[in-house]
Amino acid sequence: MSKHFYIDLSDQGYWLIKSIDGKRYTAGYDKQKVINLIEKLNNTHSPNIIQGELNEIYVCWNEHEKGQKCDYIKEI
Repeated sequence: MSKHFYIDLSDQGYWLIKSIDGKRYTAGYDKQKVINLIEKLNNTHSPNIIQGELNEIYVCWNEHEKGQKCDYIKEI
């Protein structure tokens, strides 16, 4: 499975999750937590990600039936 997301450090000191298509998500200061989420994102088919407030990330893991509303879970 290819890697679609990777970790980067912002100039402000918090971690970012970046996608290969150029999207950026602020992910906080806990590097291991960010790495774990990236691994999970890269091993899931088409997760939907929403940036909440600064350093808040919500993910729909697409565990619902097609046509149903996404169920977002706060991951960070």
